[in-house]
Amino acid sequence: MHAFHLHLREKYGLKTKPYLFGFSRGGLYAYNYALYYPEYVEKLYLDAPVLNLKSWPPRGSKEHAELLEEYLLSEETFEKYAFSPIDRLEEFAKNCLPVLIVAGDADGVVPHSENCEIMVNYYREHGLKIGYILKSGCGHHPHSLEDVTPIIRFIEK
Repeated sequence: MHAFHLHLREKYGLKTKPYLFGFSRGGLYAYNYALYYPEYVEKLYLDAPVLNLKSWPPRGSKEHAELLEEYLLSEETFEKYAFSPIDRLEEFAKNCLPVLIVAGDADGVVPHSENCEIMVNYYREHGLKIGYILKSGCGHHPHSLEDVTPIIRFIEK
């Protein structure tokens, strides 16, 4: 992802510090990029993000098998390993990146209480600023908001 970003900057003159949008599994990618390359990220908008790899992907799924392979884990080491974004919140928060989260409280795919709610609570408990819009009664879809004005304001601010 970083090599691609550098390529876009060099070849097309795109921004050094883009606004990252991470939807669902893309939230995992955007968060991790911002964690490792905060100097290359302006703001982070996460929508129903995967932030807890013990919550998603579901055990026994193709995606879970791919996760184990990608991280070189067995089921046993998976249980012991703290590698999810929610396990790295202290480190992530030190980067002081502006963050907006939009999520549904009835998300059955990426459960809100096991993912972004943990991040939001961490920020609030530590007196850190985070934008948060919780869609009452909403599942994993539809993403975003019917009226995207709050998202646009976050980006423009």
